[in-house]
Amino acid sequence: MLSTSEFEAWCLQLNLNKDTQQIISHIRSSQPSRSVQGARSNVCGTYPSQKMGVTIQFESHRGELGHIIDFLEHGREVLEYYDQPTPIELIYKSKNGNNVRCNHTPDFFVITTNGAFWSEFKTKEELIKQSQKKPGRYIQSDSAHWRCPPGENYAQRYGLGYHVCSDADINPIRLRNWIWLEPYFQTKNLLVNSQNKSLIIQIIKANPGITVAELLNLNSDIKPDDINSLIAISEIYVNLDVAPL
Repeated sequence: MLSTSEFEAWCLQLNLNKDTQQIISHIRSSQPSRSVQGARSNVCGTYPSQKMGVTIQFESHRGELGHIIDFLEHGREVLEYYDQPTPIELIYKSKNGNNVRCNHTPDFFVITTNGAFWSEFKTKEELIKQSQKKPGRYIQSDSAHWRCPPGENYAQRYGLGYHVCSDADINPIRLRNWIWLEPYFQTKNLLVNSQNKSLIIQIIKANPGITVAELLNLNSDIKPDDINSLIAISEIYVNLDVAPL
């Protein structure tokens, strides 16, 4: 999480006005505005965030939890994220052309290196249904991405953004790898001994692109736990999008 001085420097870097700073400061200092509730097809719960130092609520074990792990927790550009922030007001036209004004609680408020935005997560199927029921609230910008114009209109008043995320944005291989590495993120203080660390890094430098299997076969002293730990603490790099570890 950002310290007070880091947050002030971040606001200065982005030239945020006082109203916007107050809104973000309120979200950062507040508890979630509501407790999540699962539906028949969803299982809600909490995720122990190392980045935030608190548990983060999710409403869908199948989708929203994957979004937390894949993007919010491990995305390098994400500095902080908060679940169930203070409700915001959405104004849009209903399917019949009537004016709709409602309070809406986004799933997350996200602070990144180059901005901040409110975010909601829905499955692709749910977004298709919602866009048919509420065409003024959800629209498909292209084959893979969705928008919420009333959310964007609200956010733009403060120089912020509003994002609609879906399960289509999640790379299943990368998510599988994040989940596999989760125990190693949770135990970052249990580092590989210095001798094995040096050996592994030396071998990789001499053999760029070496596979995990090849690395393990080169030296019996190297264990899978050593490799996974070094990946988790960013001492060695692997493309997590390509294949399951």
